Amino acid sequence: GNEVFSRDLVYPYLKTICDDIDIDAERVIGWGVPIQERDKAGEICMTILGLRMGGYSNGVSRLHGLVARKMWHHLWPNHGRDEIPIGHVTNGVHIASWVGGRMRQVYNRYLNLDWMSNPNIRELRKKVAEIPDEELWMAHELCRHNLIRKARQLISRDGESHRQQGVEILHGESLLSPGVLTIGFARRFATYKRGTLLLRNQERLQALLSNRERPIQLVFAGKAHPADEEGKKLIQQLMQFSQSPEAANKVVFLEDYDIELAKTMVQGVDVWLNTPRRPQEASGTSGMKAAANGVLNCSILDGWWDEAYKPERGWAIGGDDNYDDTEDCDNFESHSLFNLLEREIIPSFYAREESDLPRKWVAMMKESIVMALGTFSSTRMIKQYNYKYYNPALQEYERLMHDKAAAARALVKLKSHYIDNFDKIHLSQPGIDHDLTDVHVGDKFKISLEAFLNELKPEEIEVSIYYGKVNPHNEIVAGNTEVMELVEDRGKGHYLYQYELQCAQSGRFGLTARVTPPGKAWRHSMPGFIRWADTAEV
Repeated sequence: GNEVFSRDLVYPYLKTICDDIDIDAERVIGWGVPIQERDKAGEICMTILGLRMGGYSNGVSRLHGLVARKMWHHLWPNHGRDEIPIGHVTNGVHIASWVGGRMRQVYNRYLNLDWMSNPNIRELRKKVAEIPDEELWMAHELCRHNLIRKARQLISRDGESHRQQGVEILHGESLLSPGVLTIGFARRFATYKRGTLLLRNQERLQALLSNRERPIQLVFAGKAHPADEEGKKLIQQLMQFSQSPEAANKVVFLEDYDIELAKTMVQGVDVWLNTPRRPQEASGTSGMKAAANGVLNCSILDGWWDEAYKPERGWAIGGDDNYDDTEDCDNFESHSLFNLLEREIIPSFYAREESDLPRKWVAMMKESIVMALGTFSSTRMIKQYNYKYYNPALQEYERLMHDKAAAARALVKLKSHYIDNFDKIHLSQPGIDHDLTDVHVGDKFKISLEAFLNELKPEEIEVSIYYGKVNPHNEIVAGNTEVMELVEDRGKGHYLYQYELQCAQSGRFGLTARVTPPGKAWRHSMPGFIRWADTAEV
């Protein structure tokens, strides 16, 4: 996802463009290279170019934003990781496109008219609770029947296209059972998505498939990139297993995966399975589409599911981020998946003591519907992009371009001023008027330091305290910032700053000070203007 091109390949094309707008092509190439590597880099990275040129940058889930800040921290080497200017807006799906016709009828009957467009979640939960369990379950069962009918048609069609004969075609017409717990897996077959994780323990899988009282059946679909040979091998393994005697009629791989087949699957399965290697799934959206139809997710805590999961609406496959070997990790998470199936998912689906309805399962379906319709719609996503990024960016653009770009010209002039002076700034170590061995919650203490600003004026910079809890390596893990007050001009560029800080919680803290430009104008600048004082522990 992070494209890199040879400088020699890019330069001839870039030079033509840059000559037209009077910008040096080598300078533009430098914008796509970490500043510490510009003299030796032979490549331009499109992601770095985008991060440098964009006014805002974001991941597409909360976890993706966290991973991106860690991944690109080296572009802002003097900043705390939590201050790397990459936020997040979690993806959403177009609800109207993905909710099946039978579920749509139920929602139209019992929910408010705005159920497709980011409804109030409190009102939504109240309305969803009013849907009769019997009616919701019947609608879902009809969706499962439709999936099985579609799967049989596709297998029969493929059998004819492969020139299979009588008995094999009948196999396609009789496979899968309408009343059996149906688990779906459909997506791009990249290796990190681990489409064959269930095949790692075929003995346990065969036991689940052949269980007469509480059987399961599996529906797979998807495509690999034409150049992804490893992804193609995963599909071959699934195809071979689905044609084995142990999986006959109970495991299918549906070819020619497209949007229409995807709709049928996310509407018709009972469980949507997602098994990526954490944290490689930026977001994922197929699980959102399934949830909007009342389908329950069973997934690794990656992408969107990391922030969406709650035990009342689905299952989290237990993982361990400490594995260095992918083989060990895959084996561990495969066992975790089978434990979930055997101990929680299958018993919940077949628990029908009071009636022919799985009451607990239906209650989870309702929670899944509330989650999807109320939190993971594209309407919510666009609203977030608007107020977090698009509207502020438009307002800032208009401010910069007003009056023949007077504000933009001022920024260019100020940047030159910062370049000439920031490296010459010096902050003394913060002094504290308190015995640091005896600090209690609620105590206040005054922090003082002297700043040498060279030719910069106090109004052109901001001196602030940066503090927070530290990890075992004495690194501040979640920083807090407080702007210090200028209390004395000591002449010749020297100034005294102070701040009174109150201890708000117990623990081991780190504290230091820094100088940055004031306001937000330079917050996303790469690598940014920042000068630190020495650290003093609290």
